[in-house]
Amino acid sequence: MRGLRNIYNLGVKELRSLLGDKAMLVLIVFAFTVSVYSSATVMPGSLHLAPIAVADMDKSQLSSRIINAFYRPWFLEPELITGWMPGATRSPSTSRLTSSAMYWPVGSRKSRSMSTPRA
Repeated sequence: MRGLRNIYNLGVKELRSLLGDKAMLVLIVFAFTVSVYSSATVMPGSLHLAPIAVADMDKSQLSSRIINAFYRPWFLEPELITGWMPGATRSPSTSRLTSSAMYWPVGSRKSRSMSTPRA
């Protein structure tokens, strides 16, 4: 029982010292109200016209269905990448170096239909 009373007294002491420190009180109020509200209202909750690029190596029906699944207003029309550098490509519309990959699970229809070079 004495331990709980000691914890309570320390908590009251900290709150009193916090009320005396106006700068810390303003910082705490800002961090938990203004900062959270402005972050929530400035950032959109979903994508809007995100640029994407696709490296379609086999031109199959499944890959064209996947490419056509990216709709406006969330995505711009996908750019087809003709040259392939493993791991990185340069997108013509953004002139930025981007990197992405899509892996097909072993045993799926897509992975069985793709021809893999043997070393």
